Amino acid sequence: VSFKPKTDNQRLVLDLIREKSISIVAGRSGSGKTFLTFAEAINQIFDENTPYTRIYLVKSVTTLKGEEVGFLK
Repeated sequence: VSFKPKTDNQRLVLDLIREKSISIVAGRSGSGKTFLTFAEAINQIFDENTPYTRIYLVKSVTTLKGEEVGFLK
């Protein structure tokens, strides 16, 4: 999957995902968290030089007062 981070924060998240084996990403609705993390996970799954063979997508469906769930429902 070919993609480019749109913001400095997205670039930071992408760098952290590449450096760590487990990443937890939080932020505002619509900021690209799910797309960015899932696209990088797909890239790593298909990269023969990584040990990864599975993707675990964990998404909270509990909203806090005044927060939105986001685009993935």
